[in-house]
Amino acid sequence: YPVINGTTYLKDPIIIPIAVQQSDYKYEYISAKLPEKAMGQGEEFTGWVKLKNKGNVTWKKTGDFTVTLATDHERDRKSPFNVSDPTKIGYLVDDEVAPGETGTFELKLKAPDEAGYYKEYFTPVVGDETWMADSGMYFATTVYGDLYEAEHVSTTAASKWERGKKYLIIVKIRNLGQETWKKSDMTIDLLRELDLKIEDAEIINDEIAPGEIGTITFIAKVAEDDGLGDKNVLVRPRVKGNLLMRGTIKVPYEVVTDTIIPNYAPDYTPGEEGDDIRIRLSFSENPEIIANGYFDIYNNSTLLTSLGSGETAKVTKTYTGFKVTAGDETYSALDKIRFIPNTGTILQIQNKDGDNQYRGILEIQEVDGELAVINELPLEHYLQGLAEEPNDEEYEKIKAIIVAARSYALHYMTDAEKFPGKPYNLEDDPATSQKYNGYSFEKRAPNVVKAVNETAGEVVYYDGHLVKTPYFSRSDGTYTKSALDVWNWDAGFLVPVSDSYCDSNAFWGHGVGLSGCGARGMAQAGYDYKEILKHYYTGVEIKDLY
Repeated sequence: YPVINGTTYLKDPIIIPIAVQQSDYKYEYISAKLPEKAMGQGEEFTGWVKLKNKGNVTWKKTGDFTVTLATDHERDRKSPFNVSDPTKIGYLVDDEVAPGETGTFELKLKAPDEAGYYKEYFTPVVGDETWMADSGMYFATTVYGDLYEAEHVSTTAASKWERGKKYLIIVKIRNLGQETWKKSDMTIDLLRELDLKIEDAEIINDEIAPGEIGTITFIAKVAEDDGLGDKNVLVRPRVKGNLLMRGTIKVPYEVVTDTIIPNYAPDYTPGEEGDDIRIRLSFSENPEIIANGYFDIYNNSTLLTSLGSGETAKVTKTYTGFKVTAGDETYSALDKIRFIPNTGTILQIQNKDGDNQYRGILEIQEVDGELAVINELPLEHYLQGLAEEPNDEEYEKIKAIIVAARSYALHYMTDAEKFPGKPYNLEDDPATSQKYNGYSFEKRAPNVVKAVNETAGEVVYYDGHLVKTPYFSRSDGTYTKSALDVWNWDAGFLVPVSDSYCDSNAFWGHGVGLSGCGARGMAQAGYDYKEILKHYYTGVEIKDLY
């Protein structure tokens, strides 16, 4: 109320509006000094992370609005790198960081005494309760142990093996030692059943530095009269005669007699299924999943519910992750959602235009802040949905493309990462990977399915190694190009070869490897798919992995 001479109050108040702005905590990553790829046991490290305050509240070093870098994935977990407060990674150096300013967080770390690979995620937190957005900040390092030491990372192998069949086994190990392993110094001890034959056992990498992952592959052939039941292949890698692990890597399998039929649609006659590949689909909206049969819905490894034919599950991205509405139930704060079909069930993304049906598992998770839909399915099923060639193309050309596509895909499943650090092997986009349309394409392309079945397991090898096999649309009708000239990649099997069967006068594509136009011409001239492949990829072998 207004006051006159300090004594007389006027009757009418003056109303002064005040807007209270809600606290908004945001940041932008600027730069960092983080631990190296390899550290010694107990080694101390001092580094920093610089973040820009993009919110409307001043960050403080102490008192109210104290901001620290706290452990994430899971939140407030105990980090083995911090000796003072195991839930904190970094502390603010500046007394205050106003909106628009950049603050520095100091990291004082000590490597744990246990050798291993560590990936430490962290996120800014105000006080101990208000978490800022998780942008996926982390550091990764290998704490090395003895001179020669390793850890088992993963094994890829079928669980059931049929008599008389071949199986590809892929074992990955990480170098936890202090020296780089050289392929020439490495050997592999394989302990096996007497009637199991092992072929092409090798270390794929030429060198494996501390912290890096090496890949061991071999092919196991089961005898026609092999005894039934549970068995193991034991893998023991060595460097310069030194065992790399105290224990033994076990590859368990069960010998069976019946044909193994995974989740196939009723109208499909299976070939070999191959190992699982993960494909990111070109769809980033909130998906609505429906199916022609029963399917289970998981959050990570926890079963949420099961739905039947025609029932819909709707996924929505939220601030805290995802929620799923299935029937009358809603499940919130979900991390990684997996839709797993029962035998014979095909999943469908109901609100995706065009081809939208898929074999195998559909998985929803966040990648780089976006919703990502990933199709996880056996390699051979993936190839059946590959739309690189139309159904009415020359059949021997289709088979050649399928073998090249299988080699390309398997290369990025075992030897390299097309998208480093991402939770998938390839995308469905031909601009970055290979054109994949899923089960919808498979239904209208019986010749492609037939070509996949007839070439099941066949890949391209050069100099004893599985190789990546590029292909393109057409040349100018003279010669293809070398990988050295186009990509500065010195690959002896990718050199210029005659493309005279291609009736064209201009290049369409990079020009390296198999020419689609020339492959069609060779098929029309009576060449089979293996002859086509060996023409365009110089000095290669076609191997049957399973």
